[in-house]
Amino acid sequence: METRKCSTCNNFFPATDVYFGNQKGGKYGLRKQCRPCRSESKKKYKEDNRESYLVSRKIEHQKSKESDAIYAKQYNHDNAEAIAEQRKKHREENPEIIRNRASVYYMKNRDRELARSNKYRLENPDKARQSNKAYSIKNKDAISKRGKVYRGENKDKISKRNRDRRILNIDKMRARERKYQKDHPEQRRLIVHNRNARIKLLPHTFTIVQWRLAKEHFKNKCAFCDEEVPLTMEHFIATDNGGEFTKENIIPSCQSCNSSKGAREPIEWFREQVAYAECKETKILDYLGYKNGIQQLSIMQINKVRQQYEHQSKTNRTTRSPREFATTGYTG
Repeated sequence: METRKCSTCNNFFPATDVYFGNQKGGKYGLRKQCRPCRSESKKKYKEDNRESYLVSRKIEHQKSKESDAIYAKQYNHDNAEAIAEQRKKHREENPEIIRNRASVYYMKNRDRELARSNKYRLENPDKARQSNKAYSIKNKDAISKRGKVYRGENKDKISKRNRDRRILNIDKMRARERKYQKDHPEQRRLIVHNRNARIKLLPHTFTIVQWRLAKEHFKNKCAFCDEEVPLTMEHFIATDNGGEFTKENIIPSCQSCNSSKGAREPIEWFREQVAYAECKETKILDYLGYKNGIQQLSIMQINKVRQQYEHQSKTNRTTRSPREFATTGYTG
């Protein structure tokens, strides 16, 4: 077999188009450089003459634009599966590059992309809705984290937007709120109690599910008088006395018993009522988790001791600690 010497690396290779590129007029119809050396020289030329190379490529592309498009279309059609597999592999191996490239492109063409996206959603509402739902489910944690960061960084902007929206839609929003309050009275009361406890810096973990379980426990009757009437969320220890809005402090009560008890000490008040029974008292205390009378009743005792201590501190300038005061009490 004939051999040919490469003019660059001076190595001998078989004189075939496997090792040398074709060239009319060359010896054996082949180039002087072997293929690797030819590739390196072309690469070096592109780097050294980048601007002129790009101009010449652009001119060539304009001349053969139509034929190139026809060839590319035919090539893509004939190799569709291989191209798809190659692109998939590239995306899996280079996620950061793909993401950064997409981000740069979007920022450069933001208006056009938004217009295209809006047009698609208007023309395909069902598909857009399904796509958004699938994306939300798949990226729930990321969306939640991103939303939390955004709300933290844009509190003023969000507040202003909500105020403006409420001003523009005040009648509509009020009508919706009235309808919600009418259709969901218990949820509305829960919201109000939660807000009051939050303002007073008290625990507020009571839920609508716990309220339904509480009513079921007392057979949908008032825990004090056993009347089967519309029930309210009764704070066993009143919020004025430090009572929490939690499962351990809420029982169902009729409006009459709720108003009558007010902020009084619950056991003392209950024992004065005609409907009092020791079994009812035991049932209430067991439900609220009292053991040997110790649970939130201690809150009232602590508050009373604190109030007495503060009073004596102001009048007698006592030097005793609150713990000593709680042990010995008020001495006048």
